[in-house]
Amino acid sequence: MTPLEQDVLLIWGEEDQLFPLEMALELKEILGKKVKLEVIRKTSHVPQIEHPKKFGKLVIDFLCGSDKIPCNSQRVRL
Repeated sequence: MTPLEQDVLLIWGEEDQLFPLEMALELKEILGKKVKLEVIRKTSHVPQIEHPKKFGKLVIDFLCGSDKIPCNSQRVRL
């Protein structure tokens, strides 16, 4: 697989039993240098449900770090 050219965010549960953390590390290597891996501690396979505020903050921070997405911190609420 050719490394991706765009920025990529991977959010992974530290205790994911379906797709262990080792898979996230392998996937990050395969996808290339523009991948940011965020691991949520004490979380399994559904971090968006288990820790929705943390998950949302990671997504918003990632998108607001992009030069393609204008962000206004007053409009973003979790």
